[in-house]
Amino acid sequence: VSTSQESDELVGWARKVLQEAPAHFSTIQLAIFAGYSAVDLSAAFVLGYQGAIQCLLPDLSKRPLYALCVTEEKGGSPKVMETQLVNKDGNYSLSGTKSFVSMGNHVDELLVLAVRGINEQGQKEFSMVRVPSDAVGVTFAVFESELPFVPRVPHASVMFDEVVLPESLIVDGDGYTDIVAHFRPIEDMHVFSAVVGYLWQIAVIFKWDDSAKEQLLFMLGFLAQ
Repeated sequence: VSTSQESDELVGWARKVLQEAPAHFSTIQLAIFAGYSAVDLSAAFVLGYQGAIQCLLPDLSKRPLYALCVTEEKGGSPKVMETQLVNKDGNYSLSGTKSFVSMGNHVDELLVLAVRGINEQGQKEFSMVRVPSDAVGVTFAVFESELPFVPRVPHASVMFDEVVLPESLIVDGDGYTDIVAHFRPIEDMHVFSAVVGYLWQIAVIFKWDDSAKEQLLFMLGFLAQ
């Protein structure tokens, strides 16, 4: 089975789980639910990642798939960011390249960190902008090789060539200090929750001893609160 086909199957599963998950679930509960339904840790990671994005930006719809686009060729520090969002004739124009995007071209919407200007102190100011993955001017370069710790999860670089966007797609607040700076611990918690959900599935299937199950149940109960 080709890597591309495996990625397509994984993304199809993720969409199905999102459709089946109860609407009242918190993002952590979604991650646990997905982990329990997952066939491997890569699948658990995908919806742990999605849950983290939805927790970070709760106004997003829970059904589409999203990707956070931050890292560039020189790294993920705000000091080296070069992707630009420019006000142009009442709309905005996005240009630049993000070098590492989890889920790549399989998502519905890209959440892109871009420089919107320089403040009086000479520091960059950032916006987070929602970009439909099929927007004119968006081009993907899909990685041919898998990452060993999450096989089947697609990754890509994304190029934005003067992508025209309305102001309504700009997320409120500073894109870095209000959003991206908070993502890592949120992502860790959601991916961990998905992994614990996956381990509970394994514990049930392979009849782990009661002590191990009790530890997992304790973690599940704590996480789901």
